[in-house]
This record gives sequence, C-alpha cells and structure tokens, in this order.
Amino acid sequence: MKSRVLPMTLILAASLGVGPGTVRAEISDADKAFLDTMAASDTAEVELSRIAASQALSPQVRGFAQTIASDHDENYQALLELCRDKQYAVVPGIDATHAEVMRKLRNADSPEAGARAYLDAIAVDQAAIDSLLEKIAGNSNDADIARFAANTLAAVKNHEESAKQLAGR
Repeated sequence: MKSRVLPMTLILAASLGVGPGTVRAEISDADKAFLDTMAASDTAEVELSRIAASQALSPQVRGFAQTIASDHDENYQALLELCRDKQYAVVPGIDATHAEVMRKLRNADSPEAGARAYLDAIAVDQAAIDSLLEKIAGNSNDADIARFAANTLAAVKNHEESAKQLAGR
C-alpha cells in the first residue's frame, strides 16, 4: 500500500503544478493592491493617451501620447503575465479620478486645453505611480513583483519628466 501512495501523491502534485521548485507563496495584500493599482493605472493611461493623441494639435503632444499608450499597453501585458504566473487575477477598470480626466479631455474647450489637462494628469499620475513603484521595489516579499516594479520605475520617471517638459514646467 505504501508503495502506491507515494506515486499517486506525486502524480496528483504534478497535475496540480506542485512539486520541487513550484511551491507558490501567497501574495501579500500590499502586493495585490499594487497589482490592482498598476492594472487600473495602465488601463487608464492607455485610454487617456489615445484620446489625447486623437485630439492634440501639437505633434510633440501627439507623439508623447502615442508613446505613453504604447508603453503602458506593453507594461499592462507584462503585468498580466506576472499575474498569471502568480495565479492572481486583476480586474482592469478606470477609477473615478481617471474617469474625470477622460471627461475633461473629451469636453475640453480647445485642443490646447485638452493637451494641458492631459499633460497635467499624466505628470500627477506618473508621480503617484513612481512613489508606489519605489515602495514595492524595495519592500515586496515577492522577488518577481519587486523586479517588475523596479523595471517599470525607469520608464515612469521618464514619462513624468517628459510630461513636465511638454507642459512647460
């Protein structure tokens, strides 16, 4: 009987994806909140940037918006892959703050006013995400999540600086 239990246990463990080197630690609540926040931010910034790119008269603002949309879409795909690896499902959505910025962009009095609202929103959002990324990169107990945060940080800092420069600050 003993000889049959061990092989059956190994087969069951393998079918569940559990075995040597595959033990999955539970993701902390802070890391879950980070992943959810990043998903919402990436989703919102892609949409905001698409709106801004379609409305902007300035080639610099239009190009910047296209870059932001592309970079955040790419980051979102990497985030989804990380979440799949961690067996955690994020629910993408647009929060109330980003929804309000989208409303302002769509209803701007002029393309210049829309560009200003967009650049201001991107600068503020990038600064908030920058702070969160630094915190998670240095404090996450999960090496993969910390690495994701650290890798994302450089692009976010670049976006923040570019938005400030385009806004004339």
